[in-house]
Amino acid sequence: MWEEERLKAFEWIRLKKVSRRVALAQQVQAIRRRSSSNPEDEEEAETETKEETE
Repeated sequence: MWEEERLKAFEWIRLKKVSRRVALAQQVQAIRRRSSSNPEDEEEAETETKEETE
């Protein structure tokens, strides 16, 4: 019984991590699309997203 609960917990944690990565990737894509006309701003956008993950 407790093994099933443990496996469910690990699966939930794994899914949570994946969903965070997907959300972060979507944010980065949106920032890059917005700043595609300004290549100088892209470096700033990447720095901002790195700070969010830490």
